[in-house]
Amino acid sequence: MIRSLKFATVGAIVTFAAFFAFQPITGFGATTPTPTATKTPTSTKTATFSKTPTVNKSITATPVVTVTPVLPDNAKTPKDFWAKGFQAKWISQTQAGTTDQYYAVLPGDSITVQAVFQNVGAETWFNAPAERQVCINVYKDKQVISAPVGTGYDDPASPKFGRSYWADPSWAKEDYRLGCILENSVATGQVGTFSLKFLVPANTPAGKYREDITLAAGAFWMAADAAYPQGTGDPLGAAHIWVGLNVGVAPTVLPTVTPTATPIKTPTVAELEAYALKVLNDSRVAKGLPVLSANVNLAKAARDHSVDMDKTGMPSAFGINGSTVQQRIAKVGVSCPCDENETILTIDKTQVDPYNFAVKSSTDFFLGISPYKDLILSTSYTKIGIGVVINGDKISITYDFAK
Repeated sequence: MIRSLKFATVGAIVTFAAFFAFQPITGFGATTPTPTATKTPTSTKTATFSKTPTVNKSITATPVVTVTPVLPDNAKTPKDFWAKGFQAKWISQTQAGTTDQYYAVLPGDSITVQAVFQNVGAETWFNAPAERQVCINVYKDKQVISAPVGTGYDDPASPKFGRSYWADPSWAKEDYRLGCILENSVATGQVGTFSLKFLVPANTPAGKYREDITLAAGAFWMAADAAYPQGTGDPLGAAHIWVGLNVGVAPTVLPTVTPTATPIKTPTVAELEAYALKVLNDSRVAKGLPVLSANVNLAKAARDHSVDMDKTGMPSAFGINGSTVQQRIAKVGVSCPCDENETILTIDKTQVDPYNFAVKSSTDFFLGISPYKDLILSTSYTKIGIGVVINGDKISITYDFAK
């Protein structure tokens, strides 16, 4: 079962007092941090790319940090984790619309969340693999339950930027990178869109879970311009959101009992032609008009034309050889004035009597449209020939009228 939800409500939920150390994203080529003494890092080393990006001097690349994070002994300084010249402003995120902002899902569901950020940094964002490629990655907040206990995805020792229990096969890389911006590029001032798909495994126990995700440019995290209404849970100020999943109890699936299908009886051509004549004459009698008499010569001309339509698969007033209705009727020895209706019907095998249902539906259709209605209810004709060709679930049918 697939669900795609889009809502606009975003509100503050959780404020976190504990602080965490950022670590470079696994697989992006970041080096192992060098241990240092236990103290607040003061290094001013700035992360750079393989080439120096152009920076708009009016925009500060490093976000304002109002709290000095307490980092472990082996952590680098916060500046070592920022993508220089990259900064994002949260614009919107689809949510469940409830006060706690958790999506109501069931085991086996998948949901798609759309997040929109504005580029407020100096560098242009790209979605092609490069040092300026902007993607969104899992970055776990270990103060919240991100996965069912015992699955390994809730292990406090696992990397904060590591694996996700909710990884969908559409994710860009392994089970931590959800995807990159949908746009080819996003210049300063423009907005970038992320489509985030989450899969709820079939055996997920009921409960509330939350996955935290953060923007990154190349191998480095992206800074935020301000705290988000949702609450970042991140004292270092990364461009960060979270998605909550309220997993319900999967309904009991009862075995499906498939009823034995009743074989569909295919009528003979003569039976279907007789039924078509009855339906047409019933519509005339309902209007106080005399019935039309069946004419074998007109029926031959009608059948020959139905054979042509069956071969081409197209209803047409002209035969394969270009003949007109007047020429076909004259050929069987019937004088005009004369006229013709023709159609190709598709059988609906869900109906109890699909062939007769198709013929009746066709007549009803003709009676609703001029000039077909005028021809069926005309007082200018007294004879009719009906020709039917049955080919699988297709019926080619021609009505020839004459004086």
